[in-house]
Amino acid sequence: MSSPLPYFPPGTFVHNYMEAMAETETPLIYDYICALWVLSSAMGRNVIVARPSAPVHLNMYITLVSESGILRKSSSIRAAVSILRHFMSTTQSSTLLIESKVTMGMLLNELSRTTREHGSSQIVLVASELAAMLGRGTQIAGIPALLTDLYDCPDERSGGGSLATGGLNFKNVYCSFLAGSTPSWLATSVRPEIVAGGFTSRCYFINGRNRKRLVAWGEEAKPDAADRLVKQLQEIQNESCSYFQIGINSSAKQTFTKWYANRPVHKDVYRESFESREDGHILRFAGLMCVNERAWSISDDHIRRAIAFVTEIKRFGTELFTGTKAQHTDLKLAKKVRNLILSSGNGGISHTDIYRSSSVSGRSGNELRSLLSIMHELDLVTKHEIKNIRSRPRTMYVATEYLKNELFLEDVARKLGID
Repeated sequence: MSSPLPYFPPGTFVHNYMEAMAETETPLIYDYICALWVLSSAMGRNVIVARPSAPVHLNMYITLVSESGILRKSSSIRAAVSILRHFMSTTQSSTLLIESKVTMGMLLNELSRTTREHGSSQIVLVASELAAMLGRGTQIAGIPALLTDLYDCPDERSGGGSLATGGLNFKNVYCSFLAGSTPSWLATSVRPEIVAGGFTSRCYFINGRNRKRLVAWGEEAKPDAADRLVKQLQEIQNESCSYFQIGINSSAKQTFTKWYANRPVHKDVYRESFESREDGHILRFAGLMCVNERAWSISDDHIRRAIAFVTEIKRFGTELFTGTKAQHTDLKLAKKVRNLILSSGNGGISHTDIYRSSSVSGRSGNELRSLLSIMHELDLVTKHEIKNIRSRPRTMYVATEYLKNELFLEDVARKLGID
């Protein structure tokens, strides 16, 4: 990811985690997302973002993506798991940490066992290589299907996916995982039905792109760094017992509502699937940012940072699973709409005439509305209504000077979440 990381205030857990990783070669984005993953795993089911009728748990599915041996995926994963394991041992956590290859049967049995013993099925899966966790060939569909089903942390679930599992019963589920993979393995192994089935819409695929530094002879880690991080996690967990729910202030709610009403809509399989859960992703990251700062109420700043970060995550997922086909299609539509608006002159052109134009035929109304909304937001067009007593008002679009600039597509592409 090329964009700057979201802000993390000094003294917070994420800041201190990043400081502890400063002398390693791992990419900054890996350090950041792993810090949030540790925080979310430590919180478990204790804390939710309190959206009415659709609360959001803080569990995360994360895959660090880069070619083998290039960007220290395994180092990032080991560091995060070390902190989490230390935390779990000091708090006598009932969460089950699995760091080995897992089969479908093993996972189902462990979830059922933890329910019997602790009244909850809280489990964390870790694998340096995603292939080792998911299996190969025909096996690969089983675990993603189960993880997809458990993602929303149901209070109770009976059975085991498509398998005849009889009396297996899970309660108070909280499931998360952290893994590494290569782009080539994902491209060949994550088949379209897995994308369409919803697994990839729940998983954050994080591309490190560059190491933060080169370390030929690394210094020994400070012996008390891990202890300080674990102590801070303990303090946050203890504090969370007084809150349980993360609230949201009126300004943040207004920003989130405005984003929701005007967000882009795409029709390629990956983005359509991801965008169906994008609101939850934004609230999850905003909630984690809030917990990290021990604020316990989401602010407008948290929402804005979360929106920007989730857009970056979606951009890389689009590149990974869609390639360039959807990107070219989106930009082609943007060019056609731009030409229509420019050719209409100072009088502008109505939304209906744009939609009926032969040059944009075959595109859905949602796609066109999303594109025009983005162009208006970027001040590429002005929008006004012409009222008519005998018919419905007509929405007119008029080009601004900015639309004439040949570089306009860069901003449009960025807002569409494509490169």
